[in-house]
Order: sequence, then C-alpha cells, then structure tokens
Amino acid sequence: MSPRVVVGVDFDDASAAALHEAAREARWRGATLDIVHVHHPAAAATAFPVPAGKGRDRPDPEGVRRRAAEALDAWLGTVDVDLTGIEVTHVLVGARHPGRELEAKGRGAALVVIGTRRRPAIAASLLGSVGEHLARHCQAPVLLTRS
Repeated sequence: MSPRVVVGVDFDDASAAALHEAAREARWRGATLDIVHVHHPAAAATAFPVPAGKGRDRPDPEGVRRRAAEALDAWLGTVDVDLTGIEVTHVLVGARHPGRELEAKGRGAALVVIGTRRRPAIAASLLGSVGEHLARHCQAPVLLTRS
C-alpha cells in the first residue's frame, strides 16, 4: 500500500498553496494525493426542527454533494498545479467540523497539508480553527502552508 498525502481545500489562495505543496510532497514520497473538501451538509440548511409536511425547500443531499463535486472540479481547473504522475483521489465530506474530518482522513497518512490565511501582525502567532485542531489532534505530521 502506497503512502498517502492528504490536503484539505476550501477553494481559496491558501488552499492553492497547500495543494502545490501537497503535490510536491506526494511526488517526492511516491504517495497518493487525497484532495479533501469538507462542505456543509444539506442538514445544515436549517438550524431548527422543521415541522412535518414542511421543509420541501430543503436542499437535496445528493444535489448538495453534486454541487460540491462540481465546485471542486471547477476550482481544480483554475489552480496551476502539476498533478502528472501522481495518483489523485477527490474526497468530498459533508460535515460541520472540517478539522475533525481532516483529522479522520489523516489517520494512516504520511502527511496532512492545509493552507493558512495571512493574518494581521497581532494574530500572526495564531492558527485558524482547523489548523489548531489538526496541530493538537492529528496523528499524522501536519504541514501548514501560507498563500
């Protein structure tokens, strides 16, 4: 079984930088690259119980997943990254906690990569919530990249 490099993406510049670094690492390690996008599940559309007979306008879970897959494919088409020679897997997860999901996908991985956004000088020493969760809980090594 070949090693895996997991990269979490959310379609911003920080994700593009993370994907570049993850591709470089996967190529260097001879690893599979798992591109993971955690999207909000359809159930997250309402924050309160929906009475019986109502909620016909709630999103269809398959439709939400399909749109997330289309968004991932479209975003990957805009990112200038060379994925030739790398076995790539697209992983879509409908969940409310990206950090927990990336932690789970990172189990057994050689490396987990995510991007961090630039922050003002006062907050430069702080990680985002996903980065902090991974740094504290992920069993695999975690690489944080800057855009």
